[in-house]
Amino acid sequence: MAKKQNTESPYMKACKVLCIEPRPELADRSNPGLVSEDGYHRLRICIEAKNMLYGKIWRPIYDGSERHYWPYFKQTPSGLGFADSFYDNWDTITDVGPRLEYRSSELATQGAKEFIKYYNDFFNNSNN
Repeated sequence: MAKKQNTESPYMKACKVLCIEPRPELADRSNPGLVSEDGYHRLRICIEAKNMLYGKIWRPIYDGSERHYWPYFKQTPSGLGFADSFYDNWDTITDVGPRLEYRSSELATQGAKEFIKYYNDFFNNSNN
């Protein structure tokens, strides 16, 4: 007997992990601003759940004692693709907000691939 395929979205899984009520899917995706806002929301929730450490929400510390990671993407003719992950210690320049940072390079790489639809929406990529 074949295993049943789990089709639950990463966002729905993250909402369960964080014990929060999920937002409904956008019915009308014609407004790029709303699509981007929705993509950011879904990314923020998914990244927060992925960053959980021993059942607790990870919050970045900006005193130079830890590295913060985020994925880089490359725009290609076929759409947005994961390129690499990068880290930096705390400094006075913010590349991405703390809500979109990962606590490890491995998580940044996994998240970039797993949440690509939400990154596409957030970056207003028209190829999704």
